[in-house]
Amino acid sequence: GNYDTTYYVNLAASNGCGTINYMDSVRVYPQPIVNFGTNVDDGCSPLEIEFSNISYGGPNTYQWFIDGNFIASDSSIQNQIFTTSDTDITTYTITLLAENFCGTDTLEELITVYPPNVEAFISVDTTSGCQPLTINFDNFSTPGATVTWDFGDGNGSSLANSVHTFDSSGIFTVVQYASNCGTDTDTVEIEVLPAPEVSFSHVPYV
Repeated sequence: GNYDTTYYVNLAASNGCGTINYMDSVRVYPQPIVNFGTNVDDGCSPLEIEFSNISYGGPNTYQWFIDGNFIASDSSIQNQIFTTSDTDITTYTITLLAENFCGTDTLEELITVYPPNVEAFISVDTTSGCQPLTINFDNFSTPGATVTWDFGDGNGSSLANSVHTFDSSGIFTVVQYASNCGTDTDTVEIEVLPAPEVSFSHVPYV
């Protein structure tokens, strides 16, 4: 169970002269079961996390760790601030260990922190060519960003890295939209040269 439980055992002994009862008790203590929650499990740097310890089973000692580093021995801890660099996604491992004299239990939760300011960045294998022109659009935006594309010819894509074919000639402005911790755009102009058109006429032979 979740709490200390007392069980009562009664022994009755009888013969022709009567019955005698004897009662004793057994107290059973629970194993600790660790459980805790956070208000969010990912977000933009700096990310403030609130912790809620909902462990049960009668733990009498607690230990909190971040990435294996001990931070507190209380049943609850204050809000923690998690950060990362401008270019990296950082994942932190939060561990809570609870113990009583019946045993020990642990639980891990992951916190993912994204760079604070997203930046869009496009890389292409070429910017000009003859129609139909197929171009590889590679995404080098800030890690963790959600990317969409507008190819300037009425078509788009939600793939991070996209391949698109321009069937008509002209100059097209391709826009990449990146969003997560803020939004940003990057553009590149693609020139599609017209394919040659062949035509001739002749005087009918009479």
